[in-house]
Amino acid sequence: MIAQRMQTETNDAVNLIVSLLVRYPEISSVHSNPADETIRLTFAFSVAFAKDEARHLVDEVVEHAGAYHHVAGSAPLVLGADCEVDQGASFLHVDRDLKSITKDEISLVVELLTQRFGAQLVSNPVPEESSEEDVSAQEEMVNVAIDSMREGGSQKSLVGFREERRVLIYFKKAAKKKKAAKK
Repeated sequence: MIAQRMQTETNDAVNLIVSLLVRYPEISSVHSNPADETIRLTFAFSVAFAKDEARHLVDEVVEHAGAYHHVAGSAPLVLGADCEVDQGASFLHVDRDLKSITKDEISLVVELLTQRFGAQLVSNPVPEESSEEDVSAQEEMVNVAIDSMREGGSQKSLVGFREERRVLIYFKKAAKKKKAAKK
């Protein structure tokens, strides 16, 4: 069992990533970065956006998330996005700090993207036996996981993504610092 092999702080990060990927099938991957206490949510699209479309999408997501925080009376430490465009696909990366991110903000971004892009937003199929009770339980898991990450302070960077109907979690290697060149 994962809980027996990993430290509690790592379990909190794993739980957050798994709960986000299970609750929001529109999120294609989640990266946790404990060094700067941020999280990156990645959304995949089955279309290659033009440069101006990608820029507009980034601006729109940041604007909506910023408006959410303005109404909520909070100030995010990190709120950014960028869009990578590849042959036939696009990837939106949303960077957020763990201190101020909320389930409601994530839901707002997911709903914005779902309404705006429909079938172009790549989404994992939802199980047929899914019910309203399942959604409520998943949302509670997201809230608990976010709270745990805020309190715990994980030391390891993780990345989670979906492969078919499974969620896979990997430890990311920390980037080595470059030695200063001697003069």
